[in-house]
Amino acid sequence: MPSSLLDSIKMFMDNHPNIEGIDYRRSIFIFRSNLAATAINDYVLDQYDKGRAREAITLEEMEEIIRKDVLSKADTGLYNAKIINSHLISHFVPFLPLETNHIRQCIRAEFLKSGQHSYNKQETEILAQLEFFGPPGSKAFAVKGCKNVAEKVNVILYQRHRNYKRANLNF
Repeated sequence: MPSSLLDSIKMFMDNHPNIEGIDYRRSIFIFRSNLAATAINDYVLDQYDKGRAREAITLEEMEEIIRKDVLSKADTGLYNAKIINSHLISHFVPFLPLETNHIRQCIRAEFLKSGQHSYNKQETEILAQLEFFGPPGSKAFAVKGCKNVAEKVNVILYQRHRNYKRANLNF
């Protein structure tokens, strides 16, 4: 993304009291990106290797990792961008990779959304279908987070429903 694209909204983010009759000073702008995803994953994996819990990683640590990564690369759109040089970005919020226990929580939540309960066997079956990364021999972090969980749960719910109907037709 060219930095000029972000710079085109600088006037709305800056501290101008009035732009064409509108006061943007209390506006919140949220930009989502995966520009620093590799740096974030590498750092979290390094901390995991050192035995540090994911929850122990602070926002300040991650903001520094993100800032160093995206601001040092000329192809990120933030390199020398006016919104950066004018200090208009308040925070870089990381999306840390989810661990197996987080994915299990997503699975349970999806079952509950459908008014059903999950069983450990089904949770393990779904986890086995998802892609993970981590140290060799480990499945520490989900590659896609909870993105594919809903569709996996729906397949199991469909199978449950189909099996229930078959069982009741045999009476």
